[in-house]
Amino acid sequence: MKLVIIGNGFDCAHGLNTSYCKFREYIKNNDIEEYKFLHQLFGNAYETDEFWWNFEESLSNFNLSNFTYDLEINNDFQRKNGFEDEDCIKSNKEYFDNHIFQLKKLFCLWIKEINDNKISSAKKKDSISEYLNDAVILSFNYTSTIENLYEKECYHIHGFIDDVDVENGLGIDDIVLGHSYNISFVIDNDENISAENTFAVLDNGEQIPFESLSFVKEYDLSNDDAINKTFSDIDCKYENIFTKRCSNIIEKDEIGFFYYLKNNAATINEVVVLGHSLSNVDKPYFKKILEILKVKCDPVKWTVSCYGNNKSTLKNNLRLIDENAEPSFICIS
Repeated sequence: MKLVIIGNGFDCAHGLNTSYCKFREYIKNNDIEEYKFLHQLFGNAYETDEFWWNFEESLSNFNLSNFTYDLEINNDFQRKNGFEDEDCIKSNKEYFDNHIFQLKKLFCLWIKEINDNKISSAKKKDSISEYLNDAVILSFNYTSTIENLYEKECYHIHGFIDDVDVENGLGIDDIVLGHSYNISFVIDNDENISAENTFAVLDNGEQIPFESLSFVKEYDLSNDDAINKTFSDIDCKYENIFTKRCSNIIEKDEIGFFYYLKNNAATINEVVVLGHSLSNVDKPYFKKILEILKVKCDPVKWTVSCYGNNKSTLKNNLRLIDENAEPSFICIS
């Protein structure tokens, strides 16, 4: 039996416009106010293709301090009209909350619109079906391509758009989107906290010096308390929504994919990766899969689909997961 892992490139190969660059166009065409908000939240990088090519990791690079001037104006106006700091904080948080929720809602609407498109890929279906036969399938996609086109069941590790009722706000929280930097902080010396003795612990347990984290936001502590309180609360809210807590997802998967894999590892003789870049953002899942399979099957046989000239990148990414991997490459595009 094979373990088949499906990524975004799989849907793209079937003609679905699931490239995150298309999501940028969707936001701009459907909610220009949200588009402007996100431009301000992420800065000029938001307009670059590189930002969207690495969209999930790019979500970690938000900067609330870009809104400092706007908050100062809003707070001054409210105070002149008799409002207290608590009212300013509440007003500011509602503004950010609405926009953060709108981003997730727009993402779900975009995926639903894509998922409703009819796929006519009979030729491609014939060539890909052989990889899906006698297989357990894990999909990182939100779409129903596997179910509808190939009539196969699969596990959706980050949620399934068919289970989401966007209009009534149901199931949106179950769609997992974002970066995988689940950070907690370890302080060497509580009496002298500084960047030099502070470390971030990533979701995979790796410790990184605080000062080396490119996505760390530094806010001006000279801001008034209402602004700093807003930034603190919204920073936490945003990270809760747009962070992939991979370890938590794995640990809570009591009857899903990882439960199945643990109980059937002995039957898996090959891992086939179709349309997934093996990027760092999903590495904890692949490391866990490798850990489970190596108990029964060492070395693990890898077959990976490639697109264009990205074989070396895919091999390097895979070697960060399985240092002994010698993948075979196939093309599905």
